[in-house]
Amino acid sequence: LHELSRIWKSRNVGRRAKRRIFETLIMSVPLYNTETWALSPQECSFLSSSYVTMAKYAMDNVRRVQKKQYQESSLAALQRFGLPPVQKIMAMRKAIWIGHVIRGDDARVKNFFEEGRVANRKWWQVCREEFVKCGTHVDEVIANANNPLEIRKLFDKNPDARFDQNRDT
Repeated sequence: LHELSRIWKSRNVGRRAKRRIFETLIMSVPLYNTETWALSPQECSFLSSSYVTMAKYAMDNVRRVQKKQYQESSLAALQRFGLPPVQKIMAMRKAIWIGHVIRGDDARVKNFFEEGRVANRKWWQVCREEFVKCGTHVDEVIANANNPLEIRKLFDKNPDARFDQNRDT
Protein backbone atom coordinates (compact mmCIF):
# COMPACT_ATOMS: atom_id res chain seq x y z
CA LEU A 1 0.00 0.00 0.00
CA HIS A 2 2.75 2.43 0.97
CA GLU A 3 4.80 1.66 -2.16
CA LEU A 4 2.00 3.20 -4.23
CA SER A 5 1.94 6.43 -2.23
CA ARG A 6 3.06 8.50 -5.24
CA ILE A 7 -0.05 7.32 -7.09
CA TRP A 8 -2.33 7.95 -4.10
CA LYS A 9 -0.94 11.48 -3.65
CA SER A 10 -0.99 12.35 -7.34
CA ARG A 11 -3.57 14.86 -8.44
CA ASN A 12 -3.03 13.70 -12.03
CA VAL A 13 -4.48 10.26 -11.32
CA GLY A 14 -8.26 10.34 -11.09
CA ARG A 15 -10.37 8.76 -8.37
CA ARG A 16 -11.68 6.11 -10.80
CA ALA A 17 -8.15 4.99 -11.70
CA LYS A 18 -7.14 4.96 -8.02
CA ARG A 19 -10.22 2.88 -7.21
CA ARG A 20 -9.32 0.35 -9.93
CA ILE A 21 -5.72 0.15 -8.69
CA PHE A 22 -6.94 -0.26 -5.11
CA GLU A 23 -9.39 -3.03 -6.01
CA THR A 24 -6.94 -4.85 -8.27
CA LEU A 25 -3.57 -4.55 -6.55
CA ILE A 26 -4.44 -3.96 -2.91
CA MET A 27 -7.67 -5.76 -2.08
CA SER A 28 -6.99 -8.85 -4.16
CA VAL A 29 -4.43 -9.98 -1.58
CA PRO A 30 -6.37 -9.80 1.73
CA LEU A 31 -9.57 -10.99 0.03
CA TYR A 32 -7.97 -13.93 -1.76
CA ASN A 33 -10.22 -17.00 -1.55
CA THR A 34 -12.93 -15.22 0.49
CA GLU A 35 -15.60 -17.37 -1.11
CA THR A 36 -14.54 -20.20 1.18
CA TRP A 37 -14.43 -18.20 4.42
CA ALA A 38 -16.92 -18.38 7.28
CA LEU A 39 -15.72 -15.52 9.46
CA SER A 40 -16.66 -14.86 13.05
CA PRO A 41 -18.14 -11.42 13.84
CA GLN A 42 -14.81 -10.30 15.33
CA GLU A 43 -12.85 -11.40 12.26
CA CYS A 44 -15.33 -9.72 9.97
CA SER A 45 -15.20 -6.50 11.99
CA PHE A 46 -11.40 -6.50 11.83
CA LEU A 47 -11.43 -7.13 8.07
CA SER A 48 -14.01 -4.39 7.53
CA SER A 49 -12.12 -1.80 9.56
CA SER A 50 -8.84 -2.72 7.82
CA TYR A 51 -10.53 -2.38 4.42
CA VAL A 52 -11.89 1.07 5.28
CA THR A 53 -8.52 2.19 6.68
CA MET A 54 -6.72 1.09 3.52
CA ALA A 55 -9.36 2.72 1.32
CA LYS A 56 -9.05 6.00 3.20
CA TYR A 57 -5.26 5.86 2.93
CA ALA A 58 -5.39 5.18 -0.79
CA MET A 59 -8.27 7.40 -1.84
CA ASP A 60 -8.31 10.22 0.68
CA ASN A 61 -4.90 11.91 0.60
CA VAL A 62 -6.25 15.34 -0.21
CA ARG A 63 -8.73 15.25 2.68
CA ARG A 64 -6.13 13.96 5.10
CA VAL A 65 -4.18 17.19 4.72
CA GLN A 66 -7.25 19.26 5.58
CA LYS A 67 -8.56 19.33 9.15
CA LYS A 68 -11.67 17.22 9.38
CA GLN A 69 -14.53 19.15 10.89
CA TYR A 70 -16.73 16.09 11.25
CA GLN A 71 -16.37 12.37 11.71
CA GLU A 72 -17.44 10.54 8.57
CA SER A 73 -18.85 7.02 8.92
CA SER A 74 -17.04 4.15 7.23
CA LEU A 75 -19.96 3.50 4.89
CA ALA A 76 -20.15 7.16 3.91
CA ALA A 77 -16.43 7.15 3.10
CA LEU A 78 -16.79 3.99 0.97
CA GLN A 79 -19.75 5.51 -0.87
CA ARG A 80 -17.75 8.65 -1.53
CA PHE A 81 -14.94 6.53 -2.99
CA GLY A 82 -17.37 4.40 -5.03
CA LEU A 83 -16.34 1.23 -3.19
CA PRO A 84 -18.75 -1.43 -1.91
CA PRO A 85 -18.53 -2.64 1.70
CA VAL A 86 -16.18 -5.59 2.09
CA GLN A 87 -19.12 -7.72 3.26
CA LYS A 88 -20.84 -7.21 -0.08
CA ILE A 89 -17.66 -8.18 -1.94
CA MET A 90 -17.37 -11.39 0.08
CA ALA A 91 -21.06 -12.26 -0.36
CA MET A 92 -20.90 -11.70 -4.12
CA ARG A 93 -17.79 -13.86 -4.42
CA LYS A 94 -19.54 -16.64 -2.50
CA ALA A 95 -22.58 -16.37 -4.77
CA ILE A 96 -20.42 -16.57 -7.89
CA TRP A 97 -18.59 -19.56 -6.41
CA ILE A 98 -21.92 -21.28 -5.72
CA GLY A 99 -22.74 -20.78 -9.40
CA HIS A 100 -19.39 -22.31 -10.43
CA VAL A 101 -20.03 -25.39 -8.29
CA ILE A 102 -23.56 -25.86 -9.62
CA ARG A 103 -22.45 -25.42 -13.25
CA GLY A 104 -19.45 -27.72 -12.74
CA ASP A 105 -19.36 -31.38 -13.65
CA ASP A 106 -17.65 -32.82 -10.56
CA ALA A 107 -20.35 -34.90 -8.85
CA ARG A 108 -18.25 -35.36 -5.71
CA VAL A 109 -17.98 -31.59 -5.16
CA LYS A 110 -21.67 -31.11 -5.90
CA ASN A 111 -22.63 -33.82 -3.37
CA PHE A 112 -20.39 -32.35 -0.67
CA PHE A 113 -21.79 -28.92 -1.45
CA GLU A 114 -25.42 -30.08 -1.22
CA GLU A 115 -24.79 -32.07 1.97
CA GLY A 116 -23.42 -28.94 3.61
CA ARG A 117 -26.45 -26.93 2.53
CA VAL A 118 -28.91 -29.54 3.84
CA ALA A 119 -27.00 -29.92 7.11
CA ASN A 120 -26.91 -26.11 7.46
CA ARG A 121 -23.18 -26.04 8.13
CA LYS A 122 -21.52 -22.83 9.31
CA TRP A 123 -20.43 -21.71 5.83
CA TRP A 124 -24.03 -21.91 4.62
CA GLN A 125 -25.29 -20.05 7.70
CA VAL A 126 -22.81 -17.24 7.06
CA CYS A 127 -23.79 -17.18 3.36
CA ARG A 128 -27.45 -16.85 4.22
CA GLU A 129 -26.76 -13.98 6.64
CA GLU A 130 -24.52 -12.18 4.14
CA PHE A 131 -26.98 -12.62 1.27
CA VAL A 132 -29.90 -11.31 3.32
CA LYS A 133 -27.89 -8.21 4.25
CA CYS A 134 -27.25 -7.69 0.54
CA GLY A 135 -30.96 -8.01 -0.24
CA THR A 136 -30.93 -11.45 -1.83
CA HIS A 137 -31.32 -15.09 -0.79
CA VAL A 138 -29.44 -18.36 -1.32
CA ASP A 139 -32.37 -19.77 -3.33
CA GLU A 140 -32.20 -16.81 -5.74
CA VAL A 141 -28.48 -17.39 -6.22
CA ILE A 142 -29.01 -21.10 -6.88
CA ALA A 143 -31.87 -20.35 -9.30
CA ASN A 144 -29.58 -18.02 -11.28
CA ALA A 145 -26.51 -20.29 -11.09
CA ASN A 146 -26.33 -20.76 -14.85
CA ASN A 147 -25.99 -17.04 -15.48
CA PRO A 148 -23.18 -15.28 -13.56
CA LEU A 149 -24.39 -11.87 -14.77
CA GLU A 150 -27.77 -12.47 -13.15
CA ILE A 151 -26.02 -13.40 -9.90
CA ARG A 152 -24.19 -10.06 -9.97
CA LYS A 153 -27.48 -8.26 -10.64
CA LEU A 154 -28.94 -9.81 -7.47
CA PHE A 155 -26.38 -7.84 -5.47
CA ASP A 156 -26.82 -4.65 -7.47
CA LYS A 157 -30.59 -4.52 -6.94
CA ASN A 158 -30.07 -3.29 -3.37
CA PRO A 159 -27.21 -0.75 -3.59
CA ASP A 160 -28.11 0.81 -0.25
CA ALA A 161 -27.69 -2.40 1.77
CA ARG A 162 -26.70 -1.47 5.29
CA PHE A 163 -23.96 -3.23 7.14
CA ASP A 164 -23.57 -2.90 10.87
CA GLN A 165 -19.95 -2.15 11.70
CA ASN A 166 -20.16 -4.19 14.90
CA ARG A 167 -21.52 -7.28 13.15
CA ASP A 168 -20.14 -7.12 9.64
CA THR A 169 -21.13 -10.44 8.15
